[in-house]
Amino acid sequence: MQIPKYPGAVPVSAPVGIAVLLIAFCPVQAQATTIVFNTLGPGDTYLSTSGFAVVGVGALGVLEEVAAQFTAMTSGNLATVDLGLTFASGHTPGAVNVFLYADSAGSPNNAIQTFLGSGTPTAKFGTTNNSLVSFTVAGTVPVVMGTDYWLVLKPANTDVADLWNQSITAGSMVKLSNDDSRWFDEGTPILPAFRITAQEGGAVPDGSSTSALLAIAIAVMFELNLLQRKLD
Repeated sequence: MQIPKYPGAVPVSAPVGIAVLLIAFCPVQAQATTIVFNTLGPGDTYLSTSGFAVVGVGALGVLEEVAAQFTAMTSGNLATVDLGLTFASGHTPGAVNVFLYADSAGSPNNAIQTFLGSGTPTAKFGTTNNSLVSFTVAGTVPVVMGTDYWLVLKPANTDVADLWNQSITAGSMVKLSNDDSRWFDEGTPILPAFRITAQEGGAVPDGSSTSALLAIAIAVMFELNLLQRKLD
């Protein structure tokens, strides 16, 4: 039978509509940012007068890319990258492109590389020990705890002459490339300065408010269903 249109009558679709509205206002996730790897010292410090050159052919006559090996300390999707990056004296600030490479027998795996983002230094080499170049990672880039990766910096154009400052104490392998293909040991067992963070795990329900609103939605749906049966 058709439901009579009493003043103030509730439509049959109301329970679903009300539930959708209530759920829409539930804060359903709260993700925690965690450190994947960090070579920065206290106060985001690093060595001010020692670093690895990231340069384009037009700046110094040779291409130089820098790769720093690290082991992920947690799993998640990369969120941010902070670099202790400065520009060389006598040159203007130049942008670098940053990539995450997989590891292949202790070297960057050219076949598995992901663009993370770009950044441009604002401080001159030798004038600071804590100026950072920071950016949010583009897209979804997962890492797995305990897995080796390489953070690779490349000049964004031929005129770049930047220095990726060395960390104070963090040690691991650093490799260079002059052709964006072959990698060789740099010879310095000190990593450059950087920090990588990730969104740890997946969505985490906000238990208190979500549970309360869902309970209200269920109660409203139950009462309205009873009302509908009476009207039928």
